[in-house]
Amino acid sequence: MKSPFQTHEAVLRDGSYGASESLQDLVLNLWNGQGWQVDMGRLARNLDGPHWAIVLELLESYRRNAEGDPEFMAIAAELAAQRHAETDGEARN
Repeated sequence: MKSPFQTHEAVLRDGSYGASESLQDLVLNLWNGQGWQVDMGRLARNLDGPHWAIVLELLESYRRNAEGDPEFMAIAAELAAQRHAETDGEARN
């Protein structure tokens, strides 16, 4: 069965709009809850139906597989590296 992290990879990697950024926040929080905070209230209030359905798929997959899903682990690591690079770039400016 295909991982929802793989199914929704394009949305998760996009990050150019609020819903995608919120989904990235969720993935990062599942990957490292101490290092990446997520506002679940904002997620629940502001996502439209299709993006909320993605949240539920991701959470259910994580509940079943946790860090045993290589697609989840790869996407989360890449998102974290991207966020760190953005933060480093902002610090230099």
